[in-house]
Amino acid sequence: MPTGLDPFGRTTGFGDLAFVSFLGPEHPPEVAGGHLIMGVGPTFIFPTASESILGQNKWQAGPAAGVGFISEHWRLGVFPQQWWSFAGESDQPTVSQMNLQYFLYYAPTPDWEIGVAPNMYVDWKAPAGNQVTLPVGLGINHIFTIGQLPISVGIEVDYPVIHPDSWPGTRWDFRIYVMPLAPAPWGNLAKQLKALQ
Repeated sequence: MPTGLDPFGRTTGFGDLAFVSFLGPEHPPEVAGGHLIMGVGPTFIFPTASESILGQNKWQAGPAAGVGFISEHWRLGVFPQQWWSFAGESDQPTVSQMNLQYFLYYAPTPDWEIGVAPNMYVDWKAPAGNQVTLPVGLGINHIFTIGQLPISVGIEVDYPVIHPDSWPGTRWDFRIYVMPLAPAPWGNLAKQLKALQ
């Protein structure tokens, strides 16, 4: 932990930047009245934190995968990412960590969803008993459109029922998010290239 800093105090700034890319089937298979979506690909973390307490000062890479089920009223699945550090500040410890987002939503209408989508975190380098942070919670999402662009707005409250005894374990987590649901730009490009063949 950086000296002279309160881990539970207030710090503002930018954290590390994460990037993930997926490759999966163009037409998800139908299962039990819904569709099974899946994909695999690489994931990276870039050391872009504006404050040392907000990042790890390490370049990281690893695999990512996702599998989910989507039907008229249900959305559920898991999205794990694993990173290992391969470069960065030499005075910082090496990193081996996993982030696993699980989601379970019920949609009573096409515009509303009720459920949970927290992030489980595992620090494989931490001492036994301090490796896992497993939150549970509840949230609600609403989807509306601006012009032809769908926008998802939601709130969620999570509490880690399993968490490290020492810093930097978190307690309550309250999130507000706004997500434009834009189509993948390379989808139309792939169709155009296929038409030229």
